[in-house]
Amino acid sequence: MPPEEHPVLSLYLFPHLDTFLVADMRPHVPGRPALLYIPWREVLDTPFFQEVEGDFAHLLREGGAYPLAHLLTLPLRVEGVLREAGLKAILRRLGIPPEGSDLPRIGVFLIAGPMVAGRGEALAQAIGDLVHHLHPPAFQREAANALERMAVQEREVLRRLERSHLGRALLGEAPGFYTLWQKPKEKDA
Repeated sequence: MPPEEHPVLSLYLFPHLDTFLVADMRPHVPGRPALLYIPWREVLDTPFFQEVEGDFAHLLREGGAYPLAHLLTLPLRVEGVLREAGLKAILRRLGIPPEGSDLPRIGVFLIAGPMVAGRGEALAQAIGDLVHHLHPPAFQREAANALERMAVQEREVLRRLERSHLGRALLGEAPGFYTLWQKPKEKDA
């Protein structure tokens, strides 16, 4: 990808952390480039939820001639609503009008799965791929270090959730698990 196509605003999202990272390289903004740690509570606010609720209500009612087909495709369209409303909310938080033709090039990186599970050289390589477009080199290193710390935090949260889920499964309290020694619940007499 040529440099003129690289994102100017890179959003690094971790599903289980309460903050996300923004690498802001907008040249016309003083103090840039900068790494910004933004709490999700500042983005997933009342205007965000009102927008999602309104768009969902509209989606739900537009069934048309094929109501079952409409309902079957609803989850994909709800996901689209959430993505669009989320990006608009992030842009508002950054002071960027979400409408208009002068939006900066934006890269959204959802960091989950194998990347979070990686360690050592594999993790460093994956993070290097995520930040290769950032400049100057010192800013790139700062972003890589921040992402590595956040990946470790994400992995720890996932480990705690997994242990908790396994513990509930052993007690027969987790849906989707049934143990051979599980005592059936007694019915009310």
